[in-house]
Amino acid sequence: MTNKTEMPPASGGQNFDISSLANAAEAVKPVNERLLSGESIDMADEFPELHSALKLALKQKDPKDRSEVFIKNLDPSLVRLAFEGDKSDKENPGDEKRAPHHGGLKQSNQQKFVEDLINQGLKLIRGKDSKAYALWEGKLFALDDDSGADLISLLAYKQQAGMDEAKAVMLLKAKARHEPDIEAKVHKRVASPPEGGHVYIDLADGSNEVIHVSKEAIKIEPKPEGIYLYQSPSSLPMARPDFDADFNLEELLPFFNITNLRDLRLIWSWAACAMLPTGPHPILHVIGTAGSAKSEMMKKVRRVIDPNNAELRVIPEGQEKLRKFAIAVQNNQVLIIDNLKHINESMADVMCIASTGGNYVTRGHFSNLGEVSVQLSAPIALTSIGPVTTASDLLDRMISMHVPPLQKGTQRSAKELDQEFEKIIPKLMALMCRAIQHVLLFEDEIDVSGFEIRMMDFQKRIAAMAPVFGWDRESAMKGMVDNTEKNDLDMLDNNILYKPIMDALKSHNWSITGKTSDLLEVIASYAGALESRQDWPKGPQQFAGDLAYIEPSLKRIHGILYEPHRRKSDVRLKTLHAPHMHDDESTESDSQKIQRGAARAF
Repeated sequence: MTNKTEMPPASGGQNFDISSLANAAEAVKPVNERLLSGESIDMADEFPELHSALKLALKQKDPKDRSEVFIKNLDPSLVRLAFEGDKSDKENPGDEKRAPHHGGLKQSNQQKFVEDLINQGLKLIRGKDSKAYALWEGKLFALDDDSGADLISLLAYKQQAGMDEAKAVMLLKAKARHEPDIEAKVHKRVASPPEGGHVYIDLADGSNEVIHVSKEAIKIEPKPEGIYLYQSPSSLPMARPDFDADFNLEELLPFFNITNLRDLRLIWSWAACAMLPTGPHPILHVIGTAGSAKSEMMKKVRRVIDPNNAELRVIPEGQEKLRKFAIAVQNNQVLIIDNLKHINESMADVMCIASTGGNYVTRGHFSNLGEVSVQLSAPIALTSIGPVTTASDLLDRMISMHVPPLQKGTQRSAKELDQEFEKIIPKLMALMCRAIQHVLLFEDEIDVSGFEIRMMDFQKRIAAMAPVFGWDRESAMKGMVDNTEKNDLDMLDNNILYKPIMDALKSHNWSITGKTSDLLEVIASYAGALESRQDWPKGPQQFAGDLAYIEPSLKRIHGILYEPHRRKSDVRLKTLHAPHMHDDESTESDSQKIQRGAARAF
């Protein structure tokens, strides 16, 4: 804004103008403090110049022309209510009996409506993720998405309240964040109490009932007090488990294009762990050519563990890709991404966070300086035609499997398969509940010492539930380690340094020592035409980074270590060596293999 607008003195009789951000912030501060304390202010009377200046600022189309300090220093919901409310005043002339309201408005219809709802039992909840929720008649509504707006629209219709529904939602959000009735962790499909030992799975069928899995029993019962489960607008009801029916996982083979029971068991072990409220959650990656039914397989998995109208997702393109992906993770119990082509480094990092649990920090909407922290933790599954990443951190967190093309003459219509599959879902749900119960009972008994894989907790869980899926604990653990080794080999086979490193080590009795530049020179001598490629390291620093990237896989597969050797003449020497490697790998003992976590441990 170019014109100066005089402000009332904030202190000491000094005038402030809107072009001075520091002065404007100081002028707004006392107003803001009074608003947040719950005090009603008639700003048009007490601060007429400030009131007018803010109204002018908010009318500017270009954010650069606004006095952003005003908006940032006042609660955004209250600001919008205060300065969008003049229309209501003009539409209701002569109505002088309404009580003063925040920002100078007399009490509006929406404020009265909100107060009536609270008096009728509406509870406002601030989640641990700082999101705002409303609890009405036992059901939770998110005030940040369409479910909150739908609730207000429905109640306004029932009560024949004439008011601006969007402003009523903003009022509820502001009150939930600043003056909540309850502060608690809000879960998606699955929850557990802070002390653990119980799992509650939301049936989401309008009954307000959950499947309660504990060490002692599995039963369907009303949702307990203090457990808050949120159903997104796209959530669908869960199948009720049939605990009286017998079911064997092999009965799923006609519905899944899987060639061996090990992979089928790994898929459903991943699915059962996806129904646990805490991670870590490995990323399931199903690879197959067009026509291999990989997407249909994953749709069926989701119908069992987290029914949803949006069964499959695609990763959006553009600058907002990471933000939209993070929002999808935050709002879904399970996320299945279909037909993925490539995962770049930034997306790989965010997927790693979602797999093991953590926070993704991004810029706030309509803000250059504000940050938003998004809590990420969700089971993720991917389908693709081929490999999508060589990022070792992400591969460490993956369960990957290849599915073959469907044989001619074996194809069946999706409708026919879906109808048959629907009949067995209740029996399969009972099997999944028993698998969860086995985790509660036996997870702490599982010994994973000697295994060098990242997902140790998942390793313990699939071993604990193994008998439910028809294999023993040792076979389940071996299946997971076999899969990790395959991911390592896939990554190494696609890395430009792998073959030259192996050739160089074999020629140097499995040990090379020197400065980083010396190691690069030795390995380059075995690279041949690879050295002329653009992705060949350009110097010692890049070589050190590239080697550190593949070193975890080299260690797991071949026992190759890259570590400091000793100091000599103030030069740091490095050693690249394989202490357990022999010319004849078959002479390596089982105990040596299990120590380095190789898949041949058993």
